[in-house]
Amino acid sequence: GYGLKGWELTPTSAKEDFIDGMKSTMKTMTKIPNIKSAVYLAATLTVGALKILKVAECAQLLISRSYDTLGTRLFRLSKLMILTITMFTLKDAADRDRLGGTTFIQLNALSSAVFASWAIYEKVTSPMGKLVAFFSIFSAFCGVSSFMEKE
Repeated sequence: GYGLKGWELTPTSAKEDFIDGMKSTMKTMTKIPNIKSAVYLAATLTVGALKILKVAECAQLLISRSYDTLGTRLFRLSKLMILTITMFTLKDAADRDRLGGTTFIQLNALSSAVFASWAIYEKVTSPMGKLVAFFSIFSAFCGVSSFMEKE
């Protein structure tokens, strides 16, 4: 248990918690109840795939003992990890029709800014630039529309 009112304080296994968490995550990843959820899933998977490629790049640098650029690659990996988590959080909020919450509006604004700067860096004319520009516009639209609905 976690000590919240009404919850039992019986000992639990970290292994069981981990397995339950993984099952819940996989269930969320495979559930697509609406179009917003589908786009957030596409963004999550895109950034997640790039994260895996960056891990492989870091491993290759370690194997080849090229430590001079490892720090910058690890920093880029950390940014991809945060963006993956953010997009998954927004996907889960879209699944539950909760994008109108202040936190999710702010996460959409932040994601839009990150994707916009990435699109500029990649050059919007490239395939990756177009994709991240789309994610930027989509996040901005979701954030603004959710904000307008609150007013």
